[in-house]
Amino acid sequence: MRASTCCTSTCSVKFGKWFEGVDQKLAAAPQRGRGKPKLTVENLEGDVTDFKALAEETRCKLQNSDGKGQNLGNSRKRKAAAAKPAARPKRIAKKRDR
Repeated sequence: MRASTCCTSTCSVKFGKWFEGVDQKLAAAPQRGRGKPKLTVENLEGDVTDFKALAEETRCKLQNSDGKGQNLGNSRKRKAAAAKPAARPKRIAKKRDR
């Protein structure tokens, strides 16, 4: 077996430099999901978030969802009505003479 030529102090220095570079790149990268502050009582009371805007956004989302559900239900109702065969007339039972 060959002995390792790498010294532990040299590796830790190289690793430290590499880690600092990666850390700086990650810190500079944009973060996802950080655009809106969380909805908390403190943020509402401190005027960090606008409650009326949040309520309007929620109302729009609910109306869109309801409209999609109504459209889906109506399309299924039309398909089911078109697929049913015409009703057959009822058979009248003949009375038997005894």
